[in-house]
Formats: sequence, structure tokens, C-alpha cells
Amino acid sequence: MDTQEQIEKLEVELLRLKSIQGRCNHKWGNTYKEYINKQVPIQENRPMGSDYFNPVTVGWEDQKISVWSRGCTICGLKQTTTKTEPVIEHHRPVF
Repeated sequence: MDTQEQIEKLEVELLRLKSIQGRCNHKWGNTYKEYINKQVPIQENRPMGSDYFNPVTVGWEDQKISVWSRGCTICGLKQTTTKTEPVIEHHRPVF
């Protein structure tokens, strides 16, 4: 079996598994909060000409971002989001 046949066989298997996952009646497990580090640019205003300021990237810094995740206990599908909606005293994740 050559490499191209293996690729085609794996693509067919992937489509079959995605179809099974799409038809699943998801039963979601616990929702949990994780933190990821994302690099954001540090920008500084520098003059150009007589009065025009142009923001210039002078470096990068790590920023901690909260990510909410949940997983299906049946098929293993994992969903993540950074969006939340306000609830009376705190925020709830929106999937």
C-alpha cells in the first residue's frame, strides 16, 4: 500500500468518525476554566512628520486569557470558548 492510498483510507475514516460525532446526542460533562498565554504586541506612538503619530510595535508580552471548556461524555467532542454572558452575580460561558 503506497502513501496516497493510506491518505485516502484515513480521509474516509475521518469522514466516517465526523459523521458519527455530528449525529451524537451530546451529554456534556463539567465545564471548567483554563488559562492560556497569548502574545500581544506592545505598541508605542512615534511621530512621523510634523504632527502625525503612527503606532509601532516595539515588542511582545504574554497575556493570560481565560478559556472555558467542556467535553461530551459520549463521543469525546471538546468545545472551547472565551465568551461569557452575565448572570446575576457572575458570568456564565457561552458555547
